[in-house]
Amino acid sequence: MAYIRHDKDNNQVSPQPGSTTVNELSGNDGWATVTYKNFNADYVARNNNNTSRTPGTYQARNTDNTTRTPASYNRHDDTCLPQSALDFRFAQRKSLTDQVSGKNLITFTRAGTATYVDAGGFVKTAAVNEPRFDHNPTTGECEGLLIEDSKTNLFTYSTQFDQTHWDNVRSTEVIAATIEDPQGNGSQTAFKLIATTDNNTHRLDKTNLSMATSRPHTMSVWAKAGEYTGVSLTIADTSNNQNGVYFDLSAGTFTTSGVNYNGKMDAYPNGWYRCFATITSTGNDIASLSQRCLIGVLKDGSTHTYEGDGTSGIYIWGAQLIESDFNLNGLFTSYIPTEGSTVARAAEVAEVTGTNFTSFYNESEGTFFVDALSTGGRILGVSDGTTSNRQEITSSASNNMVFQQRNGTMEVNLNEAGMDRKSAFSYASNDYSISGGGSTVTAAQKDTSATPPTGMDRMKIGVWYNNTDQINGYVRRAGYLSYKVSDTILPKFTT
Repeated sequence: MAYIRHDKDNNQVSPQPGSTTVNELSGNDGWATVTYKNFNADYVARNNNNTSRTPGTYQARNTDNTTRTPASYNRHDDTCLPQSALDFRFAQRKSLTDQVSGKNLITFTRAGTATYVDAGGFVKTAAVNEPRFDHNPTTGECEGLLIEDSKTNLFTYSTQFDQTHWDNVRSTEVIAATIEDPQGNGSQTAFKLIATTDNNTHRLDKTNLSMATSRPHTMSVWAKAGEYTGVSLTIADTSNNQNGVYFDLSAGTFTTSGVNYNGKMDAYPNGWYRCFATITSTGNDIASLSQRCLIGVLKDGSTHTYEGDGTSGIYIWGAQLIESDFNLNGLFTSYIPTEGSTVARAAEVAEVTGTNFTSFYNESEGTFFVDALSTGGRILGVSDGTTSNRQEITSSASNNMVFQQRNGTMEVNLNEAGMDRKSAFSYASNDYSISGGGSTVTAAQKDTSATPPTGMDRMKIGVWYNNTDQINGYVRRAGYLSYKVSDTILPKFTT
C-alpha cells in the first residue's frame, strides 16, 4: 500500500509526497527500477491547523513566529550561546587548538624556559616556546593559558640556601634529605632552616640587593612546617627588621606587620605553602630600606623572638624577589629558578596572524568575548600593528576592565573591579556595544558613531599589539563570532 500522509486525527492531508524512481542493480540481477514516495523532499512547514506557514522553509523565528535576527539558523555551543567562528578553550582543553576549526591557529613564543604548576600541584618546567597551562595547586583545576611579561628573580641561589650569598642570623640550614620538595617525583632539594639556641630572632638574610627605588617589590618562598610552624618574609627597614608578613604553616593563615605590606598564601601538596609578601612604594620607599630581605623561622604563626633548641625548624624551597609593576602583579608570578646569578624570565606572546586570522575575521561586524584573570595589561584585541588602528579589551592599572577603539576615540570604562572577569564587545558601523561581568548594555556602554577600523591583520591574546603589556595572568577562554550579536545576547557571554 502506498504511503499517504495523515494529520494527527488520521485524516488525509496535503501535500502528499511525490514519487521518485531510481535505478537499482541494473543488469540481470534483481529489479531494474524502484519507485518510492519522497516525502522528505516535499516537506513544507505548516501551522498546527495544516495551513501554509510563512516562511515555508525553516528559519529561526521568535516564539510568536515573528522574524528573528539573524533569520537564518545559527549553530549554538554547549552553553547554548551562538556558535563561534573561533573558540579557544584553554582551561578546558589545555591546548592552543581552535574548538571550531580543530586547528592550532596560534603562534606562541617565549625565548626561554619557564615554570608552571601541573594538575598534581607540582612545579614543572616548560621548554622554549612551550605554552603553559597552569593549575590551581590546591584543587588541580586548570587556570588557563598563562601569559606573563619579563621578570627577573633578584635572588641568586634560589634553592641553595647553604651558599655564602645567604647569611645565617642565629640559624643553620641543612639539606632535607627525606622531604620531597614542591617539584614532586621524589625530588629532595629543600632545606631545613633551624633556629639556634639563642633567645632572639632566627633567620636567613639576603643583603646588598639591587632593588629599584620607589618601586613595589614582592618576595616569595615555599615553606613547610617542621617542629616549628611559622615563617616570616620581610623586605627590611633598618629601623625595624621585624615588619613584614607572618605565615602560620599549620593553620594556613597569615598576618601583616608594618605599613604597606600585602600577603598571599597558596597551599601545595605535601604540606607546602607558597608564601608571598609585597611591599608597596607608597609611604615606605625602597630607597629608605637597607636593600636586604629576611626569611625568618617563627616558633608559630606569630612568635619571632624565642630560644631555639638547635634542631627544630621549618623547611624552605624556591626563594624569589621581583620588582612588581603594581601591588597585585607580584602576587601572581611564576617561579624563576636561579643559581650563581639573577635570571630573567622571557616575555610571552600569543597571536593569530596571516591566513589564520583572515580565515575568521569580519572587518565590517563581529563579536569578541574573553574569560580571563588579569593583573593588568591587554586581555584581547585586534590591530594592524599600530597603536592608532586597533580595538581591544584591556585591564587598567586600577584593575578595571576597559574597552578601547582607536579608529575613532571610543573608550568605555566599565569599572569592573577585580582581576577575574568575563568581557565581550560587538561591533558594526555606528554600532558598538560592550559588556562585562554580565552587565546590561546601557547607553554608556554603546557608541553609535564609531566605525570599525580597517586593515586588521592580527589578534593578540593576553598581550598588546607590540608584544608588550602582558596580563600576568590567565586566559581561560577567548572567541569570536563573525557577526554582531544583539545587545540582549551580548551579556550572556560575560556571565
